[in-house]
Amino acid sequence: MRKLELNQWAAISEIVASVGVIVSIFFLAYSIRENTVVIQSTNDNFLYELEMARGRDISSSPSLATAYTKFARGEVLSDVEKTQLLYDNLHALSAWEIAFVRHRDGVYSEERWKAWNQSFQATLLDRFPKQSWEEVSQWYQDDFRSHVNAAYAEK
Repeated sequence: MRKLELNQWAAISEIVASVGVIVSIFFLAYSIRENTVVIQSTNDNFLYELEMARGRDISSSPSLATAYTKFARGEVLSDVEKTQLLYDNLHALSAWEIAFVRHRDGVYSEERWKAWNQSFQATLLDRFPKQSWEEVSQWYQDDFRSHVNAAYAEK
């Protein structure tokens, strides 16, 4: 058996190192993909928790449930009921903004964003008059404010 020379050992080491780099790149890509899935799932869970908390607030508060029922029937609301609905809608707007920002920042998939966006539009635009939105819109980021304004314009 013949001994390998230094330049042959160097060539073998380059091949082994190249294979190691390629394996590392595949592992990194896999890890990034898995991390993205975890982040998107975490975002979904967070938004579901916010919506569930709002649902619990409405279902466990007779006065808030009454305010929503009166609003749905077109009945006159007391000042307290108007305030309750305003703050509940502000919570929903904040959740919508969170979904918007996370999608804008690339940590929320297009598919999930579309579903949440449609859900927020379907529920908020009908129960939060445009005038009310205009009164509070300055509290939100410019790009989100433009998004909501566009949604009201399409309605």
